[in-house]
Amino acid sequence: YRSTTNILNAANSVISHNQHRIPKELYSELGHGEKVIHFRAQTDEEEAYYIYNKIKTLVKEGYLYSDFAVLYRNHAMSRRFEDLFLRYNIPHKVIGNVSFYKRKEIKDAIAYLRLLVDLGDDYAFSRIYNEPKRGIGNASFDRLKNYALKNDLKLMDAIGDEIPGVSSRVFERLVSLKQTLIELQREIEKVNLLITYDTLLEKTGYLEMLRAEDLSAERKLEAERRIDNLQEFKTVLLEKIKEYDPGISNQEKLVNILTELALREESEELLEQDEFISLMTTHSVKGLEFRVVFITCLEQTLFPSSQSLFELMDVEEERRLFYVGLTRAKEIAVLTSARQRYMYGRLMENQDSQFLSEIAEEYLERGGLAKPKDPVVERPKKRAYPPFEFTVKEGYRPSGVHLTIGDKIDHTLFGAGVVVALNDDKATIAFQQNVGIKVLMKDHPSIKKRGDNHESQNED
Repeated sequence: YRSTTNILNAANSVISHNQHRIPKELYSELGHGEKVIHFRAQTDEEEAYYIYNKIKTLVKEGYLYSDFAVLYRNHAMSRRFEDLFLRYNIPHKVIGNVSFYKRKEIKDAIAYLRLLVDLGDDYAFSRIYNEPKRGIGNASFDRLKNYALKNDLKLMDAIGDEIPGVSSRVFERLVSLKQTLIELQREIEKVNLLITYDTLLEKTGYLEMLRAEDLSAERKLEAERRIDNLQEFKTVLLEKIKEYDPGISNQEKLVNILTELALREESEELLEQDEFISLMTTHSVKGLEFRVVFITCLEQTLFPSSQSLFELMDVEEERRLFYVGLTRAKEIAVLTSARQRYMYGRLMENQDSQFLSEIAEEYLERGGLAKPKDPVVERPKKRAYPPFEFTVKEGYRPSGVHLTIGDKIDHTLFGAGVVVALNDDKATIAFQQNVGIKVLMKDHPSIKKRGDNHESQNED
């Protein structure tokens, strides 16, 4: 087989946990090779730098950039690696998708933000005037453009005038969009930029479009990917906001961020080369092989994904994807995770993926936070989800539910969900269908763990 014995044995030890599989054991005649490395970082930034430094070291030893693949579970996870490699002029290419900042929803979001900086940005308005669909056709928009050009007006300034050939219905929708953008612009200094971003996606109807109930299964999957990308872009904004002095106005911060993103696009084009590191999802890597493979973001609810945790068969499919990714490595396999990761615009505490605990120790070399503190002392048996200390706020009537990351719960309003993060007195929960991610009080009476009955605790 293409991989060394240690890599194959590690992969076999993981896939053996699948109950619904045809038993088979791949073998290798390439020798034992290096052990599979698991590096657990303190933060997702440290994780990315670890990968960058590992690549830099191996390139000095004679490896080519084309020998490397960086894998992740979903497309939104490519962003941090794209940013870091671009910063250090490391040639790379996203396989199976366009690069993060060229994805349609990201370009749309940037266009909306540009309008909050300058309502007279005709290029940005031309991109989003009918995104999402507002019933403003191309013919009506052409009449608006011609009227603005004839009267030496910006498109936004022309909206509100009586324009020949533009129906009253389209007129009202254009005025409504203009008013929404004006209101958002007025509020920009009153709230955090992240709140402005969230409000923008809601008030413009962009998220509503992606959460539509009548989407086909294929389009719904694509919509979920786009929402993931928009959430990751919120993390981009958070990271960049932190770079600026608190005394700088939100308007000025946004101008600087948008300018930086525009310059980034130019740098990306200049960096394109024939030889590059491949960035791709574990879905896209099937049939390929590389001398060195990094499987990244290996945390519970990321890989396996939060939605897969509802059903055994879905977890088994995630495990098969992990197996495929690991067996793409011919010589070196590196698995990475982070204790803290910025997700959905906030810092999350994450637990390692259950797949990491399924690899037999004899095939694994641990580093970073994953390295044993005292290898002499026998380590306790691994648990998929470590216990979490539950505290009750004074004056608050708790549900009695003790939550840990990975717990399946039922909510009286939102339905079935999985706990993906715990921070202080709040729980971040991924719900099924179109509900999405919610941050709730973790001891709220509306939350019940699957199979638990706490009714007696709610009686007087």
